[in-house]
Amino acid sequence: MYQAASEQHRKIVSAVARSAVRPPKSMRNLDWPRFLKAYYANVDAADLAAREPAELAGTALSHLMFARRRRRSALVRVFNPTLREHGFTSPHTVIEMVNDDMPFLVDSISLSLTQRSLALHFLTHPIFAVTRDSSGNLLSLRERGEASKDKDLPAEKNLRLESFQHIEVDRIVDPAALHSLASQIERSMRDVRVACADWSKMQQAANQTARDLSSLSARFDPNVLSEAVALLTWMENRHFTFLGYREYRLQGRKGREALQPIAASGLGLLRPGHRHPGSTRRIRSSDIRRQSRSRDLVLVTKANFESTVHRSGYLDYVGVKHFDAKGRLLGERRFLGLWTSAAYSSNPREIRWWNTSRSLPTAMTARPCSTFSNLFRATNCSRRPLRN
Repeated sequence: MYQAASEQHRKIVSAVARSAVRPPKSMRNLDWPRFLKAYYANVDAADLAAREPAELAGTALSHLMFARRRRRSALVRVFNPTLREHGFTSPHTVIEMVNDDMPFLVDSISLSLTQRSLALHFLTHPIFAVTRDSSGNLLSLRERGEASKDKDLPAEKNLRLESFQHIEVDRIVDPAALHSLASQIERSMRDVRVACADWSKMQQAANQTARDLSSLSARFDPNVLSEAVALLTWMENRHFTFLGYREYRLQGRKGREALQPIAASGLGLLRPGHRHPGSTRRIRSSDIRRQSRSRDLVLVTKANFESTVHRSGYLDYVGVKHFDAKGRLLGERRFLGLWTSAAYSSNPREIRWWNTSRSLPTAMTARPCSTFSNLFRATNCSRRPLRN
């Protein structure tokens, strides 16, 4: 929802609309004042007042022109604007993006900026309902929610929400650094896209894994089994941000086993053909042998590459053993993602999967407000990162 505009905000946007900057004749069907109102709706009036109306109009028009043609992938450019080329200038480096509206967009771009120690100076992030033809050409653009409110507007079956982000950061003068940042953001947006597209499928995989384990109740320690099933159920309940999933088959003679990926089973970051710079083909053989001999059905640890989606840090890794109907170990079902803030703030005593057969560390029992975050660090769940 857009915030209610103050009187000062309305006056500034009206002045921007009255400036000499206008969209080209090919876009005259656009309600320019209404577009500007939506474009700057969530920018503080004080930030707008620090800029000339013509500069603000040029900034919005530059973004609109950049968005004129787009297929399914994100449009990203990182540049130092000039009046001649872009219609406005800035002492900062500008990032413009147009993408399908989805979770984690702002967080993921901010992650790229933080990694480069770039300070953010200005941000506007409107969401528009747009229609495009089969070639990706922009046909119409409306304020989000406008179509449902205005009954005089015709319904359009190809209407979709798109995120427009204009971000200004510390000035970058090196052309190679500009290109590198743009490439990093594009990679991050591809990761966001596949993770969001496969989110429900990864949740279904967790659910199916829990059902498969439950069917083996006659072959395993009931406490260990129920704990594993409860963990998977707990993960699904807003405690784990699913980013990748893949199944692995245990192969090789005894003592030299290796987990080989089943490529077609991959989802999210581990989709077939989706390239991630931190991924590798297999985990250490010693880790496989140790885990295959243990009584634990689940391995909770860290992957060996850092998150490009939502939050910084190494990805969390949950590996669940996979068995046939006779209880023979076939391989592993691997989930990559991030424990959510709800998970880290949970009290261990209220987590069903932390079975009563396990004892909490002494340090934990002395603090009534202890959390899963402290428990994770206090136990041997947090081991050295594994290769994927």
